[in-house]
Amino acid sequence: MLEGIREHVLAHGLAIADPDEVAAAVQTIVRNGATGEAWTVQAGQPPTPVRFPTIELSRGA
Repeated sequence: MLEGIREHVLAHGLAIADPDEVAAAVQTIVRNGATGEAWTVQAGQPPTPVRFPTIELSRGA
């Protein structure tokens, strides 16, 4: 997926997750996640569920 741009990505200070790191994160998410959740997976960080804000919708004007 990063063929041809890997060095460019690294030169800009962006981390690239190792496939084993991504696989371990997926295992964590499958074990601990729930339907309808979104999780972030970033190199060097634990997988983290995304917290969506509660949005109050008004009824009427």
